[in-house]
Amino acid sequence: MRRITAFIIKFIMMTFVLWIVLGLYFNVSFGSILVASIILTTVTFLVDIYLLPRIGNIMAAVGDFAIVYFGLWFIGRFILNEAFSLISITNAAFMSALLILIGELFYHRYLLNVVFENVQDDDKHYKQKEDKILQTEVANEFDKTDKDK
Repeated sequence: MRRITAFIIKFIMMTFVLWIVLGLYFNVSFGSILVASIILTTVTFLVDIYLLPRIGNIMAAVGDFAIVYFGLWFIGRFILNEAFSLISITNAAFMSALLILIGELFYHRYLLNVVFENVQDDDKHYKQKEDKILQTEVANEFDKTDKDK
């Protein structure tokens, strides 16, 4: 259930940003925005689920920036019905990816705290257990010269 909620939050964020950039500035229809949002949300969510715990917040956000930038450029260039020039789709993709990057930094914190909280707790428990196993005792050395004095 947590992943479904996280997916819906990401979808709303993606749709809102794409509506602001593509809808208001570039006059793209809302149906096209929804199609682009569904595609980009699905791809970036799957990447977040599998890579975020392994590479961290900043690297995952940079990866999301690249996916949104190139994905939106591809979608705008080849799939959307609106006539985009190369410069305008590049600008739209960059602005959208930049705004989504900012939102992703907060979204990844949410994922780490809510969705992946069991993973982090298991890692802490494992590390604590490992530390207890590897602890050593420190004691004074017994030396014959010390006993004679």
